[in-house]
Amino acid sequence: MAVRNFWVEADIDGYNSTPAGGPRRKDGGMDITVYQREDGGIKTAVQIFCRSLGEKLITEVEINGKLVGKFETAR
Repeated sequence: MAVRNFWVEADIDGYNSTPAGGPRRKDGGMDITVYQREDGGIKTAVQIFCRSLGEKLITEVEINGKLVGKFETAR
């Protein structure tokens, strides 16, 4: 599998294919948001922010607006 700076795959019930992808540019990043229904409304459950900063690749995960994890690697 060719993996870019960041790569995401999702297994979603009812879909025949697995949505997957990542940023095309070497300095590209991506943001992922998972929404969840609450009493007929919609809340943000999880946000994932992926950034390329020079030779560092950083992924941060927020739940309920609070940073709960950070993962950092070299390109």
